[in-house]
Formats: sequence, C-alpha cells, structure tokens
Amino acid sequence: DDEDDEDDEDDEDEQNDDVPGETEDAEDVDDIGDGLIKGELRVMVEYGREGDRFDVERGVLSRTTGFSLFDTEGELVSSSVSVVEQRQFTLPELDLLARLSGWRLLPDGVFGDFDFDVSMHDETADRMIAVLRRE
Repeated sequence: DDEDDEDDEDDEDEQNDDVPGETEDAEDVDDIGDGLIKGELRVMVEYGREGDRFDVERGVLSRTTGFSLFDTEGELVSSSVSVVEQRQFTLPELDLLARLSGWRLLPDGVFGDFDFDVSMHDETADRMIAVLRRE
C-alpha cells in the first residue's frame, strides 16, 4: 500500500512540472500563479513561454499554451500543455494578400490595439489591427 502511495505522489509531481507557477505544496500557498486564492475554483491559462521558437523562413511562431484547473483548496485538478503554430504577418504581406483577394487597406486603417486611439507604433501596442475595404 505504501508503495502505491509513493507511485501516486510521483505521478502528481510529474504533472506539476508542466504547470508554470505551480508549487508542490499548493495547500500551504495563498497565492499561486495568476491569483489563485484558497476557496475559489480557478483556471490558469498560459500563452507563450520564454524560448518559444520563431521560424523566420516560414514566419511561424511555435507558441506554448497551457491550461490548469485548481480546486477550491488550491490543489491542481488537471493540466494540459501544448504547442500551436501561429503564422505571423507583416503589414506589407497583409496589404499584398488583401489586394490580391480584392480588398484594400484603408489609409490610416492600421491600429495597435482594439482601442483605435492606439497607433501601431505606440509603445503599448501589442497587436496589429487592420481595417480593409472590398474594392
């Protein structure tokens, strides 16, 4: 019986290795990762990790994504980590693709966020939002 308990503990430790911000003694921690507070069911989502690879020739970012579910006691219930490929487009590529498919990029139609007051060149910009019109 004690041997089976040790095997179960080893399995739990292996699962925790994939969970950023997770600790082995979650019951002793009031704040874990993205704000897990004891007594609340929480989901922690990871989007991107240091070392995610960018293939310059293909313009593809291999982005690590993760999902972890914690119960009301702060214990890890389940987690999943995967890598997804995400094609990155430059503005000239987007403009060319739009023109080739019968659309055109509007003048002053590129923004750095869903807030249209944020320019694509703003230091807080973390997106490229382009407004197109069918020709």
